Amino acid sequence: MWKKCVSGLAVILVSLLMSSIHAAQAAENTESAFRKIGTFHAIGGVKGLATGPGSTPGSRLLYVDYMYIGDTIEIVAVDPVTGKLTTFANPVPGESGSYGLIEGPDGNMYMGSLPNAHLYCLDTKTQQLKDLGMPCPGESYVWDIAVAPDKKLYGVTYPRCKLFSYDPATKEMRDLGRMDPKEQYARYVAADDVGFIYVATGTVNGGIVAYNIATGKFAQILTDADRGRGFYKVYRGSDGKAYAIGFGHAFHLQNGHAVKLTEGEKAPPAQSKVLLADGSTVGIGGRPPAAQTIQTARGGKVVKSIPYLYEGRALNIFRFTATPQGMLYGSSVLPLYFFSLDPQTSQFASIGYWGGGESYSLIPHRGKVLLASYSANAILMAYDPSRPLKAGGTINDNPVHASYEGADHAWRPAAMIEGKDGKVYAGATAGYGALGGTLAVWDTATNEVQAIENPVKDQSVASLAAAPDGSIYGGTSIGGGGGTVATQKEAVLFQFDPASHKVTSQLVPVPGAKSITDLLMTPQGKLMGFAGDTLFVYDPQTRQIIHRQKTALGGLIYNSVVIGADQQIYGLSSDGIFSINPQNYHVREIAKAPVKITSGGALVGNQFYFANLGTVYVYTLPFKSP
Repeated sequence: MWKKCVSGLAVILVSLLMSSIHAAQAAENTESAFRKIGTFHAIGGVKGLATGPGSTPGSRLLYVDYMYIGDTIEIVAVDPVTGKLTTFANPVPGESGSYGLIEGPDGNMYMGSLPNAHLYCLDTKTQQLKDLGMPCPGESYVWDIAVAPDKKLYGVTYPRCKLFSYDPATKEMRDLGRMDPKEQYARYVAADDVGFIYVATGTVNGGIVAYNIATGKFAQILTDADRGRGFYKVYRGSDGKAYAIGFGHAFHLQNGHAVKLTEGEKAPPAQSKVLLADGSTVGIGGRPPAAQTIQTARGGKVVKSIPYLYEGRALNIFRFTATPQGMLYGSSVLPLYFFSLDPQTSQFASIGYWGGGESYSLIPHRGKVLLASYSANAILMAYDPSRPLKAGGTINDNPVHASYEGADHAWRPAAMIEGKDGKVYAGATAGYGALGGTLAVWDTATNEVQAIENPVKDQSVASLAAAPDGSIYGGTSIGGGGGTVATQKEAVLFQFDPASHKVTSQLVPVPGAKSITDLLMTPQGKLMGFAGDTLFVYDPQTRQIIHRQKTALGGLIYNSVVIGADQQIYGLSSDGIFSINPQNYHVREIAKAPVKITSGGALVGNQFYFANLGTVYVYTLPFKSP
């Protein structure tokens, strides 16, 4: 009896051991299927330039505020005489950008952060960057900061349109309240000399609020006729007075009122933040990826130029695509560097700095790489890798720029595809303060663009797919441009006819879902997509939803699904790689990624590329490369 028990126990132990070995081998195989390609390094977006005291008496340094979305703030101090650099470590890990860099009344430098709206102080005597805390807990951005005659700092925030004060002498920080009951952005701030703070609010109905420092009372000071979608810019002019410009108007702001300037009057430029002791100005010359310089100017002429040796750091990759030749091309975020990556050599190459924003969509098309971008040199660009770069943007230049009358450079074109007719279709969220998206039709042969605005009432175009019959299908999001509040309750799937430029049908594939992404036509001619974490399948023949399934996938990567050579569908979540069987619609995670996935979805053979912030990885899919 005892021998039988020992024998049985041995079998169980061996079985458990073999299971552990198999599990370890499976984990090892999964891990070995991932490979790190390389990291994109570049100089981040400059969000502030201001001069201020150095650590030695009488010295003056140029302070530069860099943003690295998803990573960190980096403040650099540079001596305009010697070029010596000092970088400052971010005191709050997770804060990735800042705005409002300004010299305070105490000779220290101040700035506000995002995404958790801290106020920072750079002590110029000790050369230490310090966190002063959150002036308005729950806010995301500190957008701008001004110094008032009472020797306090006043800052403005998003998303509850707040004003706050900070007294460097007493260290007192006060939340002064919401400046507009509906608007989300308090974007710019300025002070006059008689005790008023002016706040530019927006984006749905941009205006100017005057805040009385003595009484704490505030009010909107513009008429409805002078307000509009977007922002005014309020600022302290070179003459020391406060002004506002925007919507074709200019105002002098004084004593809590806005006085419109006449046609013959012109608002002066803003008061310089980059003055040196002798009255000259200092700034950064050149644009990366080319070499930069620190330039000192007097009377509008450069009198001194020295090398600027700041090299930057890893910069977040926002989107990328693969060409049929196997090269990767991508866009970084804030700012937009367009770059290439050769997977064979793991070498990145910065092709150009093409704007302060980012490209939301990139696709290969007829030997070119097309970009649809926010806050860029152009809303649509076509780059030809076979031709040399030539700035200008016309049809004879490289890249070629394309646009249409009334285009909003603040749109966010998250989807772009090639239709059966050879034209390119880009779908976007509207710009700041507007609901309703855009479906742009780009004929790359003639470089003409036609725009269908608001194809689905008050909804953005979030995803697109081309059908074999020539139709274009789109998925929407109920969200609009920055600062808006949704009016619609659920996202829809719509069909667009390229011949008539009309939406011919629409339906709600998943009741209650707020957005639809990752649209794709399956090899079987069905339309597949995700509404949140729910997979749905639409039959274009019957015009019915034939499958709906809630999945366990979390953090789907925007529009990242592809069809492999094995006719299976593959996609990315923030956790790893998943597959979908287009026959029975079974969804399964096939590999957990060694890092969090933040962007990607480019397929070359059986190599599936993705990024974690600025680093590109590849996963070998389980089929033979064609």
